[in-house]
Amino acid sequence: MFKDVNKLRPLVIQIILLIFFTILVSIYAIHTHNMYKQEIIRNNARIIGIIIEKYPNIEIEAIKEIISDDANIEQGIETLGKYGIDDIENLDEITSINKLKNKMVLGNIIFVVSVIIIYILINLYFYKKEDKRLNDISNYISNILNNDYSLDIREYDEDSISALKNYIYKITIKLRNMSEYSQKEKEYLEVALSDISHQLKTPLTSIMVMNELLENKNLEESKRKECQQKSKQQLEKIQWLITSLLKISQIDSGTIKLKKENVNAKELINKTQEPLIIQIEAKSITLVKDIEENLEIICDENWTVEALINIIKNAYEHTEKEGTIKIMVQGNPIYNEIKIEDNGSGIREEDINHIFERFYKGKSNKESIGIGLNMSKTIIEKQNGTIEVQSTEGVGTCFTIKMFKF
Repeated sequence: MFKDVNKLRPLVIQIILLIFFTILVSIYAIHTHNMYKQEIIRNNARIIGIIIEKYPNIEIEAIKEIISDDANIEQGIETLGKYGIDDIENLDEITSINKLKNKMVLGNIIFVVSVIIIYILINLYFYKKEDKRLNDISNYISNILNNDYSLDIREYDEDSISALKNYIYKITIKLRNMSEYSQKEKEYLEVALSDISHQLKTPLTSIMVMNELLENKNLEESKRKECQQKSKQQLEKIQWLITSLLKISQIDSGTIKLKKENVNAKELINKTQEPLIIQIEAKSITLVKDIEENLEIICDENWTVEALINIIKNAYEHTEKEGTIKIMVQGNPIYNEIKIEDNGSGIREEDINHIFERFYKGKSNKESIGIGLNMSKTIIEKQNGTIEVQSTEGVGTCFTIKMFKF
């Protein structure tokens, strides 16, 4: 509705001006009519004055007949014709008529010029006003190009320029947010690159040391195998780090779209434990599963498996030999809940609020890279889920994941 009003606004202004000028014309016409009436009165007065001067005893009734509409006009015109003043053009020879004509011409010129000047002034006023507002927009855009987002050009009128200003202001807010976000991303990237280079530096240094040892021909066979095994472990660590970073970058950049599909809970947990079963069995850890029958979870199966693997991996890394890891899955009308609980070393109180931060390393676990749990949290939250942790140092840790159904 406002857009229609904005389009009609120039037309409304022109209509108002037309009404204004019509009123002026009407006033001028009334003024002209009054001038004619005054001239008629003067002319009648002149005629009566002459008659009274020549014939002082004339009856008042005769004078009334002279100025009445029923007077003998034809006879009067015939008499005027004898003196050549019955023609309109010849009336200009009469001084009073000529003066009236000059007044009329001058009055018309003054009136027309006045109307034109008023019209021009009114249009100049609106033009300057619109021009100033457009200059404000131009200056505002110039400030934006110079990364100055401090100005506010919003207006609360309903015309087109106000709508344009408000629209530009909305774009400004988005640009400012994008700029701030870009700056934060730049700062984060600097920190991330620093952390990544540090993470890669340690295993690469270790591999270089191992290779130097392997170049020694006199190295004992047992030591050689040990160096080879450690080099392999460091290479696997680098491979896992690079793979994890690629997955995180995919999630952060939005290049992947997480699907919503009904996944059987039991099959989901089985796929989660498969890559870790050898490590779990190597530490003689008991894996206990309590999964509600025929329960389905709405999620992206592959990425949810990735998230759960990182959590279970964290559990067995902090659980001593012959420990226990429990995986419990239950559902209710609002959400499906996955609990992963261990009786391991637990998390220090000063670390528990930071374990989901990227590249955060707890003081008790310097070998950790600090990627896995952050990636798990990101994947779960992008699927309308939440993840919480409860832990007691020396007792164990419990991760609770809620995948909402709506």
